[in-house]
Amino acid sequence: MSNKAKVLLFAAAVAVLCVPSEAAAQVSRRTAGIVVRGSFWGLPQGHPQLIWTRVDEHTLFDGNGAGGWVSFLSRASDQLFLEVSLGTVVRTVEEVRRPAGTDTHVEALVPFLWGVRFLPLDPHGVGALRPYVSLGIGPYWAMDVLETETSSTHDVSIASEHEFGGYLGAGVDFMFTDWFGLNFDVKRHYVDFRGRDDYGGFEYGMGLQFMWGDHRPDRRRGHIR
Repeated sequence: MSNKAKVLLFAAAVAVLCVPSEAAAQVSRRTAGIVVRGSFWGLPQGHPQLIWTRVDEHTLFDGNGAGGWVSFLSRASDQLFLEVSLGTVVRTVEEVRRPAGTDTHVEALVPFLWGVRFLPLDPHGVGALRPYVSLGIGPYWAMDVLETETSSTHDVSIASEHEFGGYLGAGVDFMFTDWFGLNFDVKRHYVDFRGRDDYGGFEYGMGLQFMWGDHRPDRRRGHIR
């Protein structure tokens, strides 16, 4: 799927979610939250490809990865949240099957990021759809895992490195209630490993958001104390 098609799919999902929700109409003073999100990471090495060769049954995967995130939110003001996120993306790069055994090479990327999430629309407005923009920085750990398996041995070797990077993003929360909703998110990661930015690229995520903490609506609908 091309980047253009992914953006159009995301826009269509946002349009569907624009249907008003009375359950989420009031403004919430929830002060903290957690977002659990699955993601598709468009790594920049090229188009996804799958190549087989008959010699030693060599299989090569090159392209994109799948991963997940856990993000913790803390409200700094009505329109600003602080965000701490831990994520991972994994893909199988290469597999070679020989009569003596199998070699599998896997790449994994583990970001630990600090950021902010800003809601540009007036939080006192009525509506379940809450768009935001985000940015953040932090270390990205890259790991190369080589697994060698034979009939008598099973060895795993891991090489790792890390680099600081950052992201710019945009997303939307669709709140069914003041404490629970869906989250849709797009980020562009900038990760500089030896000047090549092999792990940068667009990431598309979808997940669940749970909020808790102080909730003190006053008697006027749509306003808070």
